[in-house]
Amino acid sequence: MKVTAAEIGRALGISFRAVHKRALAEDWPCECTVGRGRGGKRKLFPVKSLPQDVREAVFRWEMERRIEAIRENPPPGPPTDKIPPSVPQMPLSMMSPALDQTVRECMVRAEALREERRRRYQPLPLGMPERAKSLGLARYRLVHAFRDAVENVPWGERAKARKSFLTAYHSGRLLPEVYERLGKVSLKTLYRWDKRLREADDDFLAIADTRGGWMRHGTTRWRERQLSEPARRALLRCYLQPNRPSVATAIRAARMVLRAQGIDEPASDHTYRRWLDDYCTTHQHIVVLMREGEKAYKDRVAPHADRADWLLDVGACLVADGHPLDFFIRHPETGKPARMQLIVFFDWASRYPAGWQIMPTENTVAIHAALRRAILTLGKLPTSVYIDNGRAFKARVFTEQDPDLGELSGIYARMGIAVFTARPYEARSKVVERFFQTLSDQFEAVLPSYCGSSIERKPAWMQRNERLHKAWHEAKFRGWIPDIREAAHLIERYIDWYVDQPHRGLSGKTPREVFEAGKGPGVDEMELGWEMLWRAERPVRRCRIRMYGIDYEGDCLHGINGRVAVYYDCADLSRVWVCTRDGRLLGECYPVEALHPLARLFGDEVAVDQVRAALERQRRLRKQTIEQLQELGVAPDDIRDVVDAPWGMAPVLAGSKRGDSAPALPEPEPDADQEEMDRLRLVYERLGEEEDPKDESQGPERPEWFGSEPERYEWCWRAKHVHRAPLSAEDEAFMAYYRTTSEYRENYADRYEQLAELYGVLDGGAEE
Repeated sequence: MKVTAAEIGRALGISFRAVHKRALAEDWPCECTVGRGRGGKRKLFPVKSLPQDVREAVFRWEMERRIEAIRENPPPGPPTDKIPPSVPQMPLSMMSPALDQTVRECMVRAEALREERRRRYQPLPLGMPERAKSLGLARYRLVHAFRDAVENVPWGERAKARKSFLTAYHSGRLLPEVYERLGKVSLKTLYRWDKRLREADDDFLAIADTRGGWMRHGTTRWRERQLSEPARRALLRCYLQPNRPSVATAIRAARMVLRAQGIDEPASDHTYRRWLDDYCTTHQHIVVLMREGEKAYKDRVAPHADRADWLLDVGACLVADGHPLDFFIRHPETGKPARMQLIVFFDWASRYPAGWQIMPTENTVAIHAALRRAILTLGKLPTSVYIDNGRAFKARVFTEQDPDLGELSGIYARMGIAVFTARPYEARSKVVERFFQTLSDQFEAVLPSYCGSSIERKPAWMQRNERLHKAWHEAKFRGWIPDIREAAHLIERYIDWYVDQPHRGLSGKTPREVFEAGKGPGVDEMELGWEMLWRAERPVRRCRIRMYGIDYEGDCLHGINGRVAVYYDCADLSRVWVCTRDGRLLGECYPVEALHPLARLFGDEVAVDQVRAALERQRRLRKQTIEQLQELGVAPDDIRDVVDAPWGMAPVLAGSKRGDSAPALPEPEPDADQEEMDRLRLVYERLGEEEDPKDESQGPERPEWFGSEPERYEWCWRAKHVHRAPLSAEDEAFMAYYRTTSEYRENYADRYEQLAELYGVLDGGAEE
């Protein structure tokens, strides 16, 4: 063992100059070696040739230094009862009693260290990690090669030798195995490794890879972070917040909480951060649910089920959903750029987009058109549809159910299609969502009007203050934005290309191949059009119904006073079909055509024919009504006597006597409608009550005042139509006014119309 003058000085507690002076005075033997300075030399003194007091001091100092190094960095592997090989050995004959006592004290301290290691650490069953061993040996070879290349070179050429060695090593030709394992190494790193090897007596463990704690802890097994339980709870309370604070903020807040509780936590921020990283690794479900919400938990952490979609046939299920397009389309009404909605009916079995439609918003019209297109492309009616949970997809026109009849009357039910609704906010349950992502990546992102699906994906030319990109985009594309027709053409071209690409979910087959193999023979477009008519309920008023601001009329509505079911096609509103609420077809209705007010004076032949046809229709319907009364048991002659009664005479039935308290009704036939007979009997009774036998040559006496407007209108009507008495201009004006009020239209119009028909007032329809 050889020591330097500086080491002897540290052992004796004096300066190295004093050591040199004593060495010269006592002529200590030494060896001169090349120093690390600029051409200097270093003297090494053999311990065995030193004086006794110097030997004991050096041995005592070296023993304490090595034991302290063992305490700070214990060697790997299980502790042993032997003195570590790095502790210097000295013959007993060379030891004085004082030195022997020092050695025994050092041995006791070493034994205490070994006991502490046995108590704190578990033995490493597999020994040193192979990774650390291979890195340590590679560094060891590199350092020794560096020493051989530098130390045997004269002093003036060592800088050049160091540079040449690094150049040769970094070329990969010198020590190729070491270069492949370590990569590039700087000169400072080589000097650092060399120093550690010299201080450890050339033990490669000094430069081995210590990551993983195997050298410090004696094991590569995971050890829990040294963080107290209160600190853990405080850190979790501060970190698991829906506002998603950063790790640094959570650590700072946790320290404040502990300080307020009077708890002193010595752990550093790195320990907090490492413990939190370990917790997030093993408790991801808790962290994601608390910080990001339930949707993120379902999408990223929660387990999912794999569906055997190969069990489905083509047309077994159409998945329907809407997708906001990620590029601008010119709005058909405003002309401004807007993001349109793409409605797609996606065949699950073949991954084929069977039907699609572009509309400004996701509404029932777009869904209706996309469904019709999907059925025509499929060539048969689908067995089921898997629709989105949105309002448009669940509209009454598709899924309406009549509670009175207990059967579905929507489009899906009329065509025998089963309906399944996806869960709200469950995008992964619809396979069409993957097609939308592919559409966005392969098609939408390459269009000039691409705007991105979010702020993060917005192109550069749409960002603020991006004048260069904005000018470049304007110069290249000249502000071109497609309209709906052009966008539909582009999407159709892309879908034609997409269905010919091999699909990973179809075992390498293309969607077109699978779709064509299961496609149906075809669907009759006329029959499909009837099945896909829209349905709405409308009230009937005077043979008319109203749809989208258009009045429709038809003879099938004559005599109906209630609500009917109307079937119509939004693409063709030239006619509608009317059915009862139980589905029985009544007939067709057509838009009402307004007639010329003075056709004979100012109109042409067409206008005159239209007026003549309208009057003929009114007479025909009136005749049909009389015939229906005849079927109820009322003779036509009796009805003619009622309506043709002269002015001033009470309306009587043929064969009855004047002055009878109430007109007599003929006996109804067995099959007559009892309700209609009761209504007619009530009308005749009222007519009998209204008879005035006092003075039949003049009109009824006018009251001095009327209690209400309905009372005055009733007196005027009876004076004019029952008694055939002329009215004053004031009464005529009042009747014209009162017929325009809502009170008359809602409460009295039907009653006076029936009385007018009964009395045969042919011009009553025009007045009412």
